[in-house]
Amino acid sequence: MGTCTYFAKTKPRNWCLIEAMKEYEEFYGIREFEPLCARIEEDLSELENKRKERKNIFQSLVSFDQSHNVKSNAAPVPPHVKAGSKDPNCSPETKQTAPTSMPPVVHKLADNININKLGKQVNNFGNASSNKKRKLGESMDEEDDESSNVYLHSPSRLRATTEDQESHTTQVVEPFDDIHRAAHMPTQLILTHGQKQYTIRTPSQAAKHSPHRPKITKSHREALEEYFVFETTFANTGDDEMRALYEMEQEKQKKNRSLVDLGLFSYVKMVLQDIPHTDFPETLWSQSVDCSNSATMFVKVVKYVMTGFHLLSHSAVYPVTDHERTFFVEYVIPGLMAISKMSDSFDFFWCEYEMQSVKEMDMVDKGFNLMKTQRRYIDALAKMTTGSEMEVVVVEASSGPVGEKVVHTIEDTLKIMECTTASLSAIAAKYRHASITTLKKLRVYSVHLIKNKMTLSYTSLNDAYSWRRMDLRTAEIPTKWLDRIDMIRYFELLATLLDGIQTAVTIERQLRDENVGVRDFQGQTVEEALG
Repeated sequence: MGTCTYFAKTKPRNWCLIEAMKEYEEFYGIREFEPLCARIEEDLSELENKRKERKNIFQSLVSFDQSHNVKSNAAPVPPHVKAGSKDPNCSPETKQTAPTSMPPVVHKLADNININKLGKQVNNFGNASSNKKRKLGESMDEEDDESSNVYLHSPSRLRATTEDQESHTTQVVEPFDDIHRAAHMPTQLILTHGQKQYTIRTPSQAAKHSPHRPKITKSHREALEEYFVFETTFANTGDDEMRALYEMEQEKQKKNRSLVDLGLFSYVKMVLQDIPHTDFPETLWSQSVDCSNSATMFVKVVKYVMTGFHLLSHSAVYPVTDHERTFFVEYVIPGLMAISKMSDSFDFFWCEYEMQSVKEMDMVDKGFNLMKTQRRYIDALAKMTTGSEMEVVVVEASSGPVGEKVVHTIEDTLKIMECTTASLSAIAAKYRHASITTLKKLRVYSVHLIKNKMTLSYTSLNDAYSWRRMDLRTAEIPTKWLDRIDMIRYFELLATLLDGIQTAVTIERQLRDENVGVRDFQGQTVEEALG
């Protein structure tokens, strides 16, 4: 009897234990579980031995071919290279002509660096792997070099040769070490020891990366850049106007301008620093603040939020659970609820609330087939209380407070962009006879919660074929009373969001007036510009 060929004819990545056992059972007629597993183990061991034999034969052929090429060249072997070994600083093609005094050519990558692992670092340095198959003895061009982004010299030497690089001149650099256990990239060092790799990044990387922020994949970003003008942590498209606006908003965040404009920055700082934990609610609510009507409303927001935070601070251990809804309900909903209840122009709806604009816009594309129509359910959705019921704020929580779920973060980032653009599309369809200039001023906001970090962003219309997407504020919500000073960024975010919603309500009313003809305007209508 022969041998079952399932593992020999099937690629290892396609192996399936159930399929293998069925085929073995039919081939050998073995019905018992243990003998069947023993037979599979025996065949796998035999297959492994055969592959090792083939690998040894292949390596022998490679060694023979390389030694044959070396012997056919007339160049002398350098003194530091043992007889019969390969000079690491010189390829077979250069041995015939290179003089012995010539400085060694820098290898792009040490021989023992795992190329496959380096190939996963696509985000910063490009893909270092290559699937091109090469025949024995075939030379490799520079553009085909699998390690074209990896160097054996330090970033300090890279900086020292900046002028030479800018003038397109080439400077030969000595290898960083002779045992080839370090690979240098522009902003990181990769070290190997045995089969393990260790990465040490330069401090410059910390300034470019902000953890627990909205994110998308490289392929998503490349596709979306045709439809969005981005100024976010995950993408920027180089638009000068958007960049200027983004830098202005970042400067406002640094100075807590939303709180300063309300005249409440000193008050919020006093609440967070000066009122002791004991009898905190009583002291907080007994104080009065002399300020404007809009500021008075936000003072109540601060009091409601801090009262709830004081209550949560009594927990002996936090977090009790990593479930995203627990943190969302206890720490996020109180602030959003407070700004909505202090205003009569919008209201929030909680926990998997269906977004109507996505359904309405997709319904047309699906031929009004409700079974095929896309549905989106939102963690928290703010709708205006006007007749249009515009969906003005989309809130998504992608993880609990302990660990980020990156896949969920990416999905929610895409979901937010889909929902905010759908909301603006629905408004454009409703107010087709209003001014396109007014519509471009309208913003739909989003709040994305990842762990305890919130990112406030907005989407607006750019032109007939693209949208604008910009980050406005970020804040980390503390979970311990000792860290309560971090709440000042959270209140800055809430104040910015409240001001943005109130502005959106005003613009939506202007669109309604223009649409029915009671307010004149110059320029194109929405229908003319987008039609």
